[in-house]
Amino acid sequence: MKLNNGQISVASQALSKLMGQKLPVLVSARLIRLAQELDIHLAVINAVRNNLFKQYGTEVDGQLIIKQNTPEMETFSKDWADLLSQEIDVKFEGEKIKLPWTIEIEPSSLLALEPFIVIPES
Repeated sequence: MKLNNGQISVASQALSKLMGQKLPVLVSARLIRLAQELDIHLAVINAVRNNLFKQYGTEVDGQLIIKQNTPEMETFSKDWADLLSQEIDVKFEGEKIKLPWTIEIEPSSLLALEPFIVIPES
């Protein structure tokens, strides 16, 4: 399945919220495998992001920051957007994960996980 890095990042955040729910064992197992796969790609995204901060940021009180409305912020933003738009092959085999229809999930999380999950009608 092809996803861009932005979709992977948002899906990972939504998945971490879902992982706190009590779910059937088979659903939980598939979610864990999905989380592990996304974590591989998320580690690369975060490493590149950290390198961008090192490249364009300045250290203030022990933290790297990039000042707003500067050429560095403009270049950082362009590079960051390029990274997020890059497509990646994500291993996701089989049918979408069937979540119980009774589960409580935020609409934004549901949208972020749409490529991976389905909620059957009652």
